[in-house]
Amino acid sequence: MNVTSLIGRALEAEPDELRFRFRQQVFSKYDKTIGISQTSGAKGHLHSLGISEPYIADWFGKRQSRWFLSSENREALRDYYLEHELERSLILRRAQVIVAGKMPIFSRDPVEFTGDDRWRRDFFLKVSAPHKYYGDIGYLDVNEVGDSKHVWEPNRFGWAYWLGQAFVITKEKQYAQKFAELTIDWLGSNPYGIGVNYCSALEVAFRNYALVWSLDLFAEILAANPVVLDAILEIIWRGCRHIENNLSTYFAPNTHLTGEAFALYACGAALPEFAESERWRTLGERILVAESAKQFHDDGTHRELSSCYHLYSTDFYVQAELISRRTGFEIDSAISATAKRLASRLGELVKSDLTLPQFNDCDGGRLSWFAFAPLDAAPTLIAASELFGTGILPTTDRNPGGYGLWMNLNGIPDIPEITDSTASIESEESVTDIPDSGIVTYHSPNQDYLLARCGEFGYMDCGHSHDAPTSFVYESCGQPVVVDCGTGSYTQDMRTRDEFRSARGKNVLLLNGNGPSEPDGWFNWKRKSEARLQSASHFEGGFYLKTRHDGYSAALGFGVEIAREIVVLDEGLLIIVDNWEAEETVNASLQLTLALRLQVTHVGRLIFEEDGSEFHYLVSPRLAVDETVSDSGDEEQTDDDDDLPEQEWAQDVRFRPRVCKVPFSPDYGIIGETRALVSDFGSAKAGFATTILSRLGPARNTNDSERYRIGLDEAERELFVGRSGKIYLSGKKTGAKRAEPVVFAR
Repeated sequence: MNVTSLIGRALEAEPDELRFRFRQQVFSKYDKTIGISQTSGAKGHLHSLGISEPYIADWFGKRQSRWFLSSENREALRDYYLEHELERSLILRRAQVIVAGKMPIFSRDPVEFTGDDRWRRDFFLKVSAPHKYYGDIGYLDVNEVGDSKHVWEPNRFGWAYWLGQAFVITKEKQYAQKFAELTIDWLGSNPYGIGVNYCSALEVAFRNYALVWSLDLFAEILAANPVVLDAILEIIWRGCRHIENNLSTYFAPNTHLTGEAFALYACGAALPEFAESERWRTLGERILVAESAKQFHDDGTHRELSSCYHLYSTDFYVQAELISRRTGFEIDSAISATAKRLASRLGELVKSDLTLPQFNDCDGGRLSWFAFAPLDAAPTLIAASELFGTGILPTTDRNPGGYGLWMNLNGIPDIPEITDSTASIESEESVTDIPDSGIVTYHSPNQDYLLARCGEFGYMDCGHSHDAPTSFVYESCGQPVVVDCGTGSYTQDMRTRDEFRSARGKNVLLLNGNGPSEPDGWFNWKRKSEARLQSASHFEGGFYLKTRHDGYSAALGFGVEIAREIVVLDEGLLIIVDNWEAEETVNASLQLTLALRLQVTHVGRLIFEEDGSEFHYLVSPRLAVDETVSDSGDEEQTDDDDDLPEQEWAQDVRFRPRVCKVPFSPDYGIIGETRALVSDFGSAKAGFATTILSRLGPARNTNDSERYRIGLDEAERELFVGRSGKIYLSGKKTGAKRAEPVVFAR
């Protein structure tokens, strides 16, 4: 930000913000001059506890832990994992990776975690951040630090959970010794205030929470290891002090702020012996309450509209509630209500295996390191289900594993019935099928899954949003078919950043090869396009939705209206109908990003998995022959489209989609390729295209350009898709009769 921008920002700021930022600057200057110079030999954490260094082990041995792992629970965990060898082996395998001197970073292969600079090194870009005062480090500058998220991931201490689990299960000292080695080395390599690992208060928060857990996971040996115990307490105390003086109140008042608030509450509740603990708890609780009214839609979705951020936002509130009940420190009822609401929404967003699909930025972040995958929501939903009862955890065949034992979920004290006073009150006439976030999900009995994005662009500056109006992902029988291209990275390369958040990997209709929005730097947008969800309805055997957007009007400089309808039939049919109308000629195309394992052949028009499931596809476009298009830009236009003028429509019988490789990122920082089915529809002022994915059998055109045949023989279905009017699908033949058609109102 240049000087002019800074002056403009200061003139716009409210007095409270100016005072807050002034206090932060004072604290920062103190740290840089006096605070850091006094770090060596300082024992502020012991003074706060009211003990002297020789008595730290005695103090720890006598204190009564308020945390999760009781002695009874440890025995139950050991018994459980003796009976569940697969889960046990998975836990021990990842702990052994750490013992062997390696470090997993997101879903990449583990790196050799060696060198004096290992805590500040990006091992993939081969850049080491400078060892200097954190306020002087450009932590988003790839040339100075590499990708800061690569650097920060080991510094979140997620590996402490893995080593701790292995130690609790086996009692083998190798896991405790490795934890001790890494923790002591971290403190020596990261004296307070020096280095990239103090640049983000949220990163400090994640690290603090992991170390609070380590006090419980390694409790059986810490009383005999005062040096390690002292290091843990020092990092936690300094970390909380750093967080409360560097809150993201105005810098990033989203998940950064709630994560920092959660850590203050959690540390204050876990270690009430610190003189500052009550202040930390109170501050953290106050922020969580305030942000619960700001950061979430009425339907419970986080306003960032990111699956990753919604997951760990839910964790912040659910685990704050868990900690409150476990430690006995009461928490505001608004936090309890928010935890229940976010968890209920999470249960709607997850797929049949209780994982989330990627949408918007997904940075691999997680609070629950007991899970084996970044977007695994099972631990969160299991905990919320125990807290709030039925209706949270979706019906699933998945084994919940030992998570409930780690969180000691049995016998959680009850609290009064929770009502969510922050949610809007719906009238009897409300359309409950249309969530205010614009994120719609559908789950069929046979594990078909659809998630469609049809609403706002994002939250505040929309730094974590992607160009995805009317985008969707789709699974069939629990297997991914149409997927989101992912995130790629945040700051490695601007071209890569823009490629992954562009509309080209989001399964939306493209005009002139691009989406309607335009990025501006790493976390900003020059132009943002939102969609309008017009209809969403369940019917017996399926689901229908319709959405519109006019984002291309600003992008192209003339009126453009896009409409999309999606129909899912439980028996195995996905129908996508895209309509476009423009004041000038445009080139329309559709790119469907396919799951990694899927291949495509034009012989029989198949999307298939080797030795697995297969889908027949059909893409049928029609373009306007004349130059007359309707005026569809009016917000008051009705859904029935009865006033559309008569037009001639041409169907290109020579049309055939092509297959190409496209960028794909299954997890943060992993950049690879997958296949996409690409349809170039041609140039016209108006057109509409019907795309069909079918498990029922081949989908094919008929002599009537608006009718299709799907399946064969007795199972054959007839689909009618008109540009205006209704979509209907005939029933299966029953003897000499045909069942009544399924009709989808438009």
